[in-house]
Amino acid sequence: MTSPIPPIGTRGVYALKAPWSTTPGVTYTCSAIRYFVDVENLGTDVYETYYAASGLDRTDYERDRKNQEAIVTLTSETTAPIYVPSSYIASFPDLSHRNYHHVVLSASLGPLPDYIDLTFVRDQVATVVSDVIGQEATVHLSVAPMQGTVSPEEHETLEAAREAAIENRTTDYARLLEAQQKITSLEQRLAIAETILKDNGLIPS
Repeated sequence: MTSPIPPIGTRGVYALKAPWSTTPGVTYTCSAIRYFVDVENLGTDVYETYYAASGLDRTDYERDRKNQEAIVTLTSETTAPIYVPSSYIASFPDLSHRNYHHVVLSASLGPLPDYIDLTFVRDQVATVVSDVIGQEATVHLSVAPMQGTVSPEEHETLEAAREAAIENRTTDYARLLEAQQKITSLEQRLAIAETILKDNGLIPS
């Protein structure tokens, strides 16, 4: 009976039977599945290459050949590929599990004068990330030296264009204070209007 074989592209943690083993903590992907006849058609002796070389005898090979097992290739980004008969795969990832990645979002701002404070920009980027995908982001600032120099005339032209293109000059905190002031003003006007209406008997006191 053929052992369960992971579909091509199955990625995650694999458990193998001795004499095969995986590196603990390493994520592997099923990159290829080749049946014995396919390997032999390429001129490779399946028994000598995969069984005898791993310390197994011909009985193991004959059993797997009869059961129509396959040679499965497991690859990772950090270790050498593993070529293992499917009968020696103890378990493989459940495809219902989701794979996660550490994601870094970067943006090149181009050349800028060194006196510009980017604290507000960093805060706004973190806020946008949180608002859009619900993930708190740690925003790092990286600066690389620029070859060449910028003349005073070029600097004035670049700064004028940059300043003219700015659309968001107000911090979230400043907008909050402005909104609170408007609310306070409207509450005061509402209280005055309510007093006038009560004094004229237009609404119950």
